Amino acid sequence: SSSATSPPVCRRSWSTATLSGKSQANAFMSTRFSVARGTGNQNAGRIRVELTGINYNGTLSAVGASTALYKLTLGVSRTSPVSGSPRVQATIAQANATALSTKTYSATDRTAQVEIAVEAGSAYDVRVELTTAAGGANLVSNAVADFNNDSRKVSVGAVRLTVVQATGGSGSGGGSQTTPSVDLKINDTVAQAPVPAGGSAKLTWSSQYTATCMASGGWSGSKRAGGGTQSVGPVNATTTYTLTCRNSAGASATKSVQAIVFTPSGAGASGGDVAPPVRRCPPGQICPN
Repeated sequence: SSSATSPPVCRRSWSTATLSGKSQANAFMSTRFSVARGTGNQNAGRIRVELTGINYNGTLSAVGASTALYKLTLGVSRTSPVSGSPRVQATIAQANATALSTKTYSATDRTAQVEIAVEAGSAYDVRVELTTAAGGANLVSNAVADFNNDSRKVSVGAVRLTVVQATGGSGSGGGSQTTPSVDLKINDTVAQAPVPAGGSAKLTWSSQYTATCMASGGWSGSKRAGGGTQSVGPVNATTTYTLTCRNSAGASATKSVQAIVFTPSGAGASGGDVAPPVRRCPPGQICPN
């Protein structure tokens, strides 16, 4: 349920500000992991990403109103098949200095961790980023942020991945024992909805702690675990739609909804039900059966 990668290489960053300008620099080290189990885009659970053996050493100095700063962060984000998913981030260390003679900022054997929800078939980037900057809004004096020589740098000993919760995938060791649940609606109603003969209906579902979902009745095939929306039709007779979702331990949850077909008034069609009348009751009262 966990693994450790080879140590990334060391990284350095250096920024300086003078009366003629200010600067910012970024340096990073990264590694990548992928979630291979299950069908693509299924919710596969949560992964804890832990860095161990973090060492850093650098100096900040600033004269007068100028500012020098550094920030060291751990971030994890999805890179494929589609990038741009929410990024989780933790600050390992940071400091800024104003009107300060040279001061050293260092630590050894630190740890840092974040947790991220992952999807099957996706790859994730683990990035340790060092940002240095020197200067200020009103640059009137010198500043230096120095993490850029053999002794002033950042290094990481190892990256460890731990499965915190597995809700997708198949095979031994995959999946969660948490009881699955599923919700299915038709045209945004819980159980039944009137549909004109030959018309269509919208099915919307959501599930928790599930690895797979299968449709039956008036629709069929595998559906996305976690949730989705699908239009069904044409609906020519009263039809029941069922969705069964399972976790990888085999436990299941099932939900059904029904499309009640009716012939619109004046349509000239035969067969089918008449759309049930809408009953309205005074506020605060229950309509009689």
